Parts: sequence; structure tokens; C-alpha cells
Amino acid sequence: MSRRGLIIRVLIFGPLFIYFGFAAIQKCRLEQQTEADAAKRDAEIKQNTKTIDLPNGKSMQVIELTPEEAAAKYGYKPPEIGPGTTPEAKAPEPVKAPEEVKAPDAKAPDAKAPDAKAN
Repeated sequence: MSRRGLIIRVLIFGPLFIYFGFAAIQKCRLEQQTEADAAKRDAEIKQNTKTIDLPNGKSMQVIELTPEEAAAKYGYKPPEIGPGTTPEAKAPEPVKAPEEVKAPDAKAPDAKAPDAKAN
């Protein structure tokens, strides 16, 4: 192999190896960071989890958080219901009856077919 051919191959494939190698390293680091975040979140949840026994003999895991912790960690804002407040229920909107559409009677001699271009 000539020296010129070797230099051309290095100039073509060198940047490709660098580009794809860098992309692979970034992907690997992102996956490791995601796994670390998930493990940290699971540890926090496990720390706040309490197992309670139900009357029917089964057990259930309950996560105990204050409303502030729930809003800060998970973005969940619980409804504000307390001793002096009542939950605000939304009244259902009235349902509108559809307008009556009458089909032409086939037996009536003066019945006309609906106009297709009326829309």
C-alpha cells in the first residue's frame, strides 16, 4: 500500500471514527446518568414507603410525603381539602339536544330529496 493511499484513508476514516466514537460515549454517559437518577429516585421513594396491613390480611405499601415534598419532588399538587373547606365539584354542563332532522317521506308525493350542496 502506498503512503498516499494510507494518508487518504486516514483523512477519510479518522474523522468518522472520532465522530461516531464521541456519539457513542455521549450515549453511554446519558444512559448511566439516567440509571443513576432512577436509582436515586427509587431510593428516595423506598425511604418514604411504609407497609401497612389491611383488615383482609393483605399488605399495602404507602408513600408518606408532605404536600410540599410532593410538589417539590414530583410536581404533584394535592387538592387543598381541610377541616374548614369543602371540595369544589364542577357542575356538569347541560347536554344540548340535537336538532331534529326530518327525512323526506317516500310515500308523500311532494317530498323532495335533501340538497347535497346545502352544507
